[in-house]
Order: sequence, then structure tokens, then C-alpha cells
Amino acid sequence: MRDEIKTEVIEVACRICGEPMQIEVPAAGQPFAATLRKLAHTATAHESCHAARIDDTRRARAAAARAERESALAAEWEKICPQEYRKEIDYNFAGCDPKKHAEVLRWSFDSQRGLILAGKTGRCKTRFLYDLLKREHFAGRKFFIRRHPEWRLEASKHAADSQDKLAHWLHRQAVAPLWVMDDLGKGTITQASEESLESLIDQRTRSQMPMIFTTNDSAKTLGSRLSADRGAPMLRRILGSCDVIRFEIDTTTTKS
Repeated sequence: MRDEIKTEVIEVACRICGEPMQIEVPAAGQPFAATLRKLAHTATAHESCHAARIDDTRRARAAAARAERESALAAEWEKICPQEYRKEIDYNFAGCDPKKHAEVLRWSFDSQRGLILAGKTGRCKTRFLYDLLKREHFAGRKFFIRRHPEWRLEASKHAADSQDKLAHWLHRQAVAPLWVMDDLGKGTITQASEESLESLIDQRTRSQMPMIFTTNDSAKTLGSRLSADRGAPMLRRILGSCDVIRFEIDTTTTKS
């Protein structure tokens, strides 16, 4: 029968907090006693101190991961947002209404409703829009954004390349968590681009996927820019799926 190992209690300092603590080690003369005693003086810690150290390490790693993520998002945001709209919002600018800004920021992705910022130019609609998108971006939300004139040019380019490329481009927008069009109705709307836009809006409204628009038009002036067979159904879908924030709409002009 193996001899019972004799032990004794010694006092050591916790390697984390430095406070004294007692541990049981092999008594002098026992196998490996000298080695274990040496380890006890250098590697022993209170259980609470050890747990706290683990928590601190986890928090530090999480903070580093957050900082890395924030840095990556910030770099990405600089590519997404035009430099002008990265500036701090100046409410002293004529037409820049802080109440409208707050109203825009009350929008919630979770509502599954879209948003229309409608009104004449110079009312900071696009500036408020990008501030809203900045919030969504840093929350990890993916979105597709274009100005309507740029969107039409891209649609024409893809269509000229092949119908498959156009379909793939439109599908990418149809499934985007959030889809945004700035300056809806600006410029000449071609029949081909209107057809693509109608199809895209139809897909997103049927899937209850939110859209955000800015426009200088009223429903009436925008309707006059669209074709008779597509215009009314498209506007009905947009207005039925979006809440409207009005920025003093000027219905006497269609100027963008």
C-alpha cells in the first residue's frame, strides 16, 4: 500500500492581489515537495482574484474587438458618405430645422416602414438622411444608396452590358436590408429605368423591406414625371409603405 503523503499548510502571497493566503502543500521531505512549494509561492492566487483576472482579460479582448470594428466601420463610412455630409450639422444654416432632424432620427428599421423626406431644396433633407444612415451603419446595418440620376445611369450601363447583369444588380438591391434613393424624380426618367425601378419597388414592398427616399417633388409633380401606366401604381406602393416627413413642399415648381 502506498504511503500517505504528508502535507502542511503554508502562507503565501496571492500572485494577483499580493494579499496573504494559506494553501496545503507536501511536507518537507515528501516527493516533489521543494518544487511544489516554489510553485506555490509564484503561481498561487485566490479563486476570486483568478476569476476577476479572467473577466478583465475577456473585457479587454472585447474592448479591443469593438475598437477594431469601430475603426473598420469608420473607414467604410468615409467611402460611403460624401465628405460634405460628414460635416457637423449647422442649425444656423437657413432651412436646417432641428425638429425635422429629430423627426428623421425617430425612424426605426424595426418598424418595417420606409421613409420619405419630401420638400423643396435647401432644407437639409440629404444631410439629415446621411446622419440617419450613419447611425444605422455603425449599428451594423447594410444598405444600398444612390442618387436617382446616378441610379438611372447605372441601370442603363448594366442593361447595355446584358440583361443578366441588370437582373443581378437589381436583385442585389431587392434583398438589401435597407434601400435608399436620394433625389427621387430628379432629371429625365427614361422608360427603361422606370420599368426597372417599378419592378424593384414592387419586390421590396411585397417583401416588406424598408426604403428611404428624398425628393423635391410632391406626389402630384412626381406623378407628372412618370408614365401613365406605371406612375400611379409605383407612387401608391411607395406612399403605402413609407411615412412622409414634409419639409415645406413647394408645389409650384418641380425644380430639384
